[in-house]
Amino acid sequence: MKKLTILLLTLLFLIINGIIYSMTTINGNERIKLVLNDNLQTLQTHYDILIETQKNTAQALYIATINSQEVLKILSDAKDATKDEQLLLREKLQKRLEPIYRVGKIKGVLQYQFVFPDNTSFLRMHKPSKFGDNLTDVRDDFRYVNKTLKPTRGFVQGRVAHGFRNTFPLFDKNNKHIGAMEISFSSDRFQLFLNEISHIHTHFLVNKKVFDVKFWKRDDSFLQYSQSAESPEYMISLGTELHSKDECITQSSKRFSLIRDEVTKNISKGEKFSLYMEHDSHADIVSFLPIKNLDKSKTLAWLVSYEESRFVQVTLRNIFIIRLVTLLFTLVLIYFIAQLIRSKTKLANSNVKLKDIALYDPLTGLRNRFYLERDIENVILHHKEHNAPYATLMFDIDWFKEVNDTYGHDIGDEVLKELSQILQSSVREEDKVYRAGGEEFVILLNRITYKQTKNIAEKIRLLIQNHTFKVKNEEFSKTISAGLYHSSLIHVDDVKTVLKLIDNALYESKTNGRNRVTNCSKRIEVANEDVTIPTIQVIFSDITLSTLLSKTMNGKNCEEFPFKLHPDDLYLFDSLEVGATQDNPYSTTLRVFDCDENIVIYRANIYYKDSTLVIDLQDSELIAKSVSDATLVQNLQSMLEHTDDYIYFKDKNHVFTAASKTLASITSVETRDELVGKIDYDVFDKELADKYFKLERKVFDGELDVAQEIQPTLDKDGNKASVDNRKYPIKDEQGNIIGLFGVARVFLDK
Repeated sequence: MKKLTILLLTLLFLIINGIIYSMTTINGNERIKLVLNDNLQTLQTHYDILIETQKNTAQALYIATINSQEVLKILSDAKDATKDEQLLLREKLQKRLEPIYRVGKIKGVLQYQFVFPDNTSFLRMHKPSKFGDNLTDVRDDFRYVNKTLKPTRGFVQGRVAHGFRNTFPLFDKNNKHIGAMEISFSSDRFQLFLNEISHIHTHFLVNKKVFDVKFWKRDDSFLQYSQSAESPEYMISLGTELHSKDECITQSSKRFSLIRDEVTKNISKGEKFSLYMEHDSHADIVSFLPIKNLDKSKTLAWLVSYEESRFVQVTLRNIFIIRLVTLLFTLVLIYFIAQLIRSKTKLANSNVKLKDIALYDPLTGLRNRFYLERDIENVILHHKEHNAPYATLMFDIDWFKEVNDTYGHDIGDEVLKELSQILQSSVREEDKVYRAGGEEFVILLNRITYKQTKNIAEKIRLLIQNHTFKVKNEEFSKTISAGLYHSSLIHVDDVKTVLKLIDNALYESKTNGRNRVTNCSKRIEVANEDVTIPTIQVIFSDITLSTLLSKTMNGKNCEEFPFKLHPDDLYLFDSLEVGATQDNPYSTTLRVFDCDENIVIYRANIYYKDSTLVIDLQDSELIAKSVSDATLVQNLQSMLEHTDDYIYFKDKNHVFTAASKTLASITSVETRDELVGKIDYDVFDKELADKYFKLERKVFDGELDVAQEIQPTLDKDGNKASVDNRKYPIKDEQGNIIGLFGVARVFLDK
């Protein structure tokens, strides 16, 4: 299987699985996100309920406290009393508040504390022996309340404890500020409440920066802390059976290892979030609720809840199943596609082999007779459309039967293969060699002159004549006979006639002694009718022209003018009516080769005289007969060399007779002189040449006075532009169209 096919199948596999992976990821994340948000909202709701409960409890204790005039009187007296007096007053206040404190502890109250206006502690009900210390630097809530005389509540750090503190200002009966009181609840209370009441397993994490690092190792702290599993920056209080060190720290640390980075990233943002983690075929939803300080500027702690989620587990399992099924399905699909491609490739290879068998000779590898007939048919069609000359050569090994009889058929086969190699190496790259059958070979040559064809045929004949075949210790020489057909020798319209011509020519070579090349006969049978090619006579109506021509024959002493017509003009004679006479000739322009194979263009009158076809060459209209004509030609040449427009002249056969330098620059030739004698099909793409030919034919047929076509193009600077191509007829004195003048100009699009 080709690398490209493997690459495409791999790409198909990746695309299908990639799409399914993306879809399941997006869909699964959306579904799980709903559950995560719901779980986070549940935690938020229970947290709000607990905060509200604590708020109400603290408010009730506060009211109970300030409704006691005795309590307010003690605090008012203590503010300005001596230390001994304060000691007595403190003991009295403790006894008075003991019943209230006992009720508060049942409701979860941790600290029930009173301070003076300067934030000096007067009484800690949870620790009466500790008093007299100033809390200004460690208790933001006392500092705020004593300054603003407004109550506050929130999570506040202390010297050796932290908690959710409700702090209220205190006033005596005269509404004079006498200090502040605190009713606080420990963070451990949240863990107990959510676990026992709401059935939500929670951890309360406290930032290590809340207290001095030494605090976490103190034994006198109300709560004992350990490093949390959730974050290395936070500590957790362990104190109940539900919060064992193994479960909450050891096991949780392992589970958090996969989502540690995501948790750390979200914690750093300080906003609530929720995620899930997988372990032991389970999926737990972990929600994080930030606990802020009084002014909400810092996150001092996190309330973290854990809840096993069947929904998340099923969703993840379904995603896995869908991806697995897709993977297996695409593997099977790719396998069947690969098998189908392999089968088709095998079938295609078989078809190629069958085609090779049908179109190629299995012994020599050359194209066979079927290919030959098809290619000749195409060449004939091309010749009809574009007047392109072509030729065919048929070779046959002389006395080849003697090789088979003397040395055996295996030696004969080797001779055929060696001969096929000689033939292929002796022709041009564009020429084609065929094995027509037995020891017969055919060469098809396109766009070639008769002289070139003759030279190739003789070269091959001599090569074989001088070649020694060495096969299996046997050495011998052979010769070949050949038949030659060229489109300039005789006009035919079908494949069978061409093959009949060269076969007859080959037969003549065999009959006349072998080892020779014979041209096709001028008389052939077509549909039981004889077609005779008349004798051609070339005459000159102008002795000056004849003298001029004799001087251009490469310095040779040409007593007889070596007339050689351009092959592309031979079609003119195919359609020449027998009724053309000297008084009513067929007038046209012909291209003639001189001895140096240069093209010279002449006007010609063609007609029949008796059984002879007369070609009467006239003095060319392009030959200057006077000094003024020469000056005109010189000026024309200068214009064609320097103009920016695309200018050209053509004869009635669509052949370039002159062209500008600019036109030559956009053709397949290098100079404008090379354009002379060529047609559009020689220098442009066939598509363009077809367009030009159709336009010009309308001019030559008199259908249009001016043929115009506007085509999109680019100017020399690469800007979008259009080219206006116009073709005008050139007429003689009698008004007959004798040629064509064309000019094309590029203009920028507006």
